[in-house]
Amino acid sequence: MSLMKWRNDEIHGVPHPLGSPLGDDLAYEDNPDTDWAYSIGGIHFLSAASDNYPYQRQLTKLVKDQFDTSDNPGDNSLEGWWVRSQSDWSLGSDQLFMESMSDDTVSRRFWKSAGMDVFTRPGEMSLLPRMEMFDLSAAGLPASAVKGSMAVSKDAVFISYGTKVVKVQGTSVTAITASGVVQGLTIAGDHLLIELPTVVQTTPLAAFTTPTDAFTNVVNPKTWWVKSRCMVSSGQTMYEIPGALGGAAVDVTKSTVKFDMGDPSWVWTGVASGPQEILFSGYGDAGSSILATVLDNEGKLPTLSALLTVAEFPATERVEDIATYLGTYIAISTSAGIRVGQLVDRGGVQYGPLLGSPVSATHDGGFSMFDRFVAYPTADAGDGRPGIVLVDLSEIGEDGRAPWANWLRLPAGSASVDAAVVTGPRAAFMMDHAGNLWHASATVLDKGWLDTSQIRFGTWEGKTFESVKVILSSNPGGSVEVSSLSPEWKPVSLGTVVTGMGTEAKFDVGARHSTSSMAVRFDVQPDGAGTLAPVITAWSMKAWPTSDNRGETVLLPLLNFDFERDTFGVPSGYEGRAAKRWQDLVKRLTSGRTILVEERASGMVYTGITEDASFTQVAPPTRASGFGGIVQISFRTTR
Repeated sequence: MSLMKWRNDEIHGVPHPLGSPLGDDLAYEDNPDTDWAYSIGGIHFLSAASDNYPYQRQLTKLVKDQFDTSDNPGDNSLEGWWVRSQSDWSLGSDQLFMESMSDDTVSRRFWKSAGMDVFTRPGEMSLLPRMEMFDLSAAGLPASAVKGSMAVSKDAVFISYGTKVVKVQGTSVTAITASGVVQGLTIAGDHLLIELPTVVQTTPLAAFTTPTDAFTNVVNPKTWWVKSRCMVSSGQTMYEIPGALGGAAVDVTKSTVKFDMGDPSWVWTGVASGPQEILFSGYGDAGSSILATVLDNEGKLPTLSALLTVAEFPATERVEDIATYLGTYIAISTSAGIRVGQLVDRGGVQYGPLLGSPVSATHDGGFSMFDRFVAYPTADAGDGRPGIVLVDLSEIGEDGRAPWANWLRLPAGSASVDAAVVTGPRAAFMMDHAGNLWHASATVLDKGWLDTSQIRFGTWEGKTFESVKVILSSNPGGSVEVSSLSPEWKPVSLGTVVTGMGTEAKFDVGARHSTSSMAVRFDVQPDGAGTLAPVITAWSMKAWPTSDNRGETVLLPLLNFDFERDTFGVPSGYEGRAAKRWQDLVKRLTSGRTILVEERASGMVYTGITEDASFTQVAPPTRASGFGGIVQISFRTTR
């Protein structure tokens, strides 16, 4: 090929498009006949491949160095693995993803559960007691039971069945008969108030004798005992009844009206006490709210001031019950679910968002308290079985949500729960709509399960989940079936831990395809007698980033001298070309855009993301001269 063919005034089209034009669309190869090796964003280069500067292609590295940010050692990364583990579930349900691990509350929560105790001993999950039917044959109940109610004193439980009121104290059962169908029960000091359609009757808790009238001429009354006084609602009106119970009956129509909402649609739903106030809840056609009256104390029995609205709710949300605890916390049952809040000075209420827990199954006094917990009945405590939800008031988060979990539950196929009271750790009574009274037994539930949060390691990219390990504190009997859960919560059984296998077991996931996330389900069953069951103390999961479409990393060695000759001896270049070509190359590489790369020898054309680039000045090789050196560029291919 004659050098006379190479003329600077010849016009040639750009042979390849520029991958990232930045405004200087120069054809850097001023001799179009040069046998260039690489085109980088439209800039042509000869190859500098040698023993010292090799051309390399390799699969893109997936596992990069990372630091453990979890309090659990080994989480995030371990010898190239991605690891996630959990050994505490005491912050309750409703966490969809187990991240970010820098938040220490994340590792103590899970997605859903049923029949599992995660609160009594933090760091363990175990089967809850089985509910068994209480023998009430001695109470002489009516043949057809109707919706009842419950109340609990320090040493007894009181249950209503139609016109009957039953006292359960230990194994002793006593029944009395009211003058009408009982609509509700209230513990008022040392007396029991029995709400009937037009009268409220009373009987001493200890003697539990035939009830007598306490308040007359009321319409569908509701009663509450707060601050050593009895509050009675009749329609839209609220009365405060002074004096001791057990004396002459009080005609409420002749009593002083304490509060009248002036709205015939208004329904009083709850009364609760605070340190310096009494709180009232209710709803009408205009909306739903919590109101407060501050106590005026002048050395006598405090009188009540006017009502002030301290909390309002969306028009579509109806407040159905309130309960306060320890002078600090307030639980609010609404038609949309459960909220918790805190009491502030002089009647104020600060409540948080809906917890996400199931709605209450009852609208009249559904809350009961023990230790640090508030409990309430629900129609579905898991698997469609009625039962109780437990809410932990001691660890309310910054967002106003409190930990919760499904708790004790009735057998499958049981009637809905009308009322429930919790009497202590793993102890409760429930009454179903068929008139059956249930109590916690010495045996454990027939089954229980817990679903962890989805594990995605902070990215939606695909992962290969390798194995799940489960650790038990003991394995005296029963079994634990371990299943993987897809992002759509579809279970796939991985294996079962049974008696004799020890307290640790590892199960391979065996996934054929990568997935963005995965959760784990633990199904726990007792032994045949229902007395022994495994207790889970920890689990861990191992995964690594998927190799699907991982791409390549390419290292290109390029000549960059002022004057160069290709393998055929064809010259190219001009004074200062090396410096200018490096500067223009840097503009393309640092533009933030992908770069179009073409390799003439292999015929490969791809776009790449720049990982690294360097320019090293060396002595010119035999086919190059002038200022210059070797350029090395590392690209991560995108297609």
